[in-house]
Amino acid sequence: MRKYLHCVIWVLSLFVLLSCDNSNYKKIIPVDATFVASINLDEIADKSDFTNSSIFSLIKRDVESIIPSESKDDILSYFESPEKLGLDFSDNVYVFMTPNRCLGITIKVHDSNAVEHFLSLFGDLGLAGNIIEREGLMWSTLIEDFDVVYNDETFLMLCSLNEGGSAISKQTANYLFSIDEDKMFVNSEDYKVHFLELSDDIALSANLELI
Repeated sequence: MRKYLHCVIWVLSLFVLLSCDNSNYKKIIPVDATFVASINLDEIADKSDFTNSSIFSLIKRDVESIIPSESKDDILSYFESPEKLGLDFSDNVYVFMTPNRCLGITIKVHDSNAVEHFLSLFGDLGLAGNIIEREGLMWSTLIEDFDVVYNDETFLMLCSLNEGGSAISKQTANYLFSIDEDKMFVNSEDYKVHFLELSDDIALSANLELI
């Protein structure tokens, strides 16, 4: 009987794991976003053969001429293998605008340690701020204009287009990471219609009344 009970528990546990929603990184998008865009960067990069393109050659040339030699190989490896950033580009990247005019980019995390490494590397180059842990979230900045907030599931870049800049985007990030289920875009009819069953490389939903 005990063995049978253990088997039942394992089967139920496996079912729960397999049926878990894989979209936690999307749950920070608010239902009242001015617009939401879904971008399949993985597919776009494959179709464009990015690493063999002239754009990549230009990037590589600039990196080699600007970046210190000890960081050059690491930086180039991110362009050649973006998964080394610790971000999962096999799932779509979402770009959105909040009602208070914060531009957000949310990406699924697959390795938060790798995210920390790339932010630290960018910090050594003066392109990212210090990483600070606060209430279960990691906070930093990227290229000055973007506040970065991440955990084991979600990587969020947020830039306020208002006066007050970073203070507003930090307040907004706190709100987005604690948003209620009924305020999430992924639970809306709009998400189901525009994104859930579409296979396009790019999809867009906009609230014309808020633009």
